[in-house]
Amino acid sequence: MSETLYVTPAQVLAAKLAVELSEEEGKEPGEALRAIANATVVSEEDALGEAADYTANLTQEATDAAKLILDHAQQLADSLIDEAMASARALLLEARTQQRAIIEQAKVTAQGTINHATAIAERAGSEGPSVHDIESIRTFAKLVQAQSQVVLDALNEQGRQLDESRRAEPFRPDRGSEIAS
Repeated sequence: MSETLYVTPAQVLAAKLAVELSEEEGKEPGEALRAIANATVVSEEDALGEAADYTANLTQEATDAAKLILDHAQQLADSLIDEAMASARALLLEARTQQRAIIEQAKVTAQGTINHATAIAERAGSEGPSVHDIESIRTFAKLVQAQSQVVLDALNEQGRQLDESRRAEPFRPDRGSEIAS
């Protein structure tokens, strides 16, 4: 195996300093240079081994950095998923609240209409039905029918939106019970 001279910049500086020091001490600069040359001769195998170690260290550092980046990305993704789930729960609760308010409003309106129609019917029963009373009952019946249709349409729309939001939400076995709460 042949020996090849591999010299680093640090070794060149050391040689220059050694020559300067030997000249100041009155020594022969050649002795200092020979000592440095003997110390800097490295076999090709040793140089390749050092390069391989350096490359392995760089590879390990890159792998560790990649792991940290992936861990951070996973934490960020989990955080975003948790935030989306909380938002979906809040929207679901808001939709349920709106649904309850619509139903309550429909009950109040229907009860008012029933009371009014009952009063007209009682008055018509005691006096005999007049054309005006019959027209009032028909008008209230149409009004109740229209209001009931509006309430049903609103409830159907809310139900459709809830179904779509549940279908759009990915299945996560570790969080499936949170949706129902």
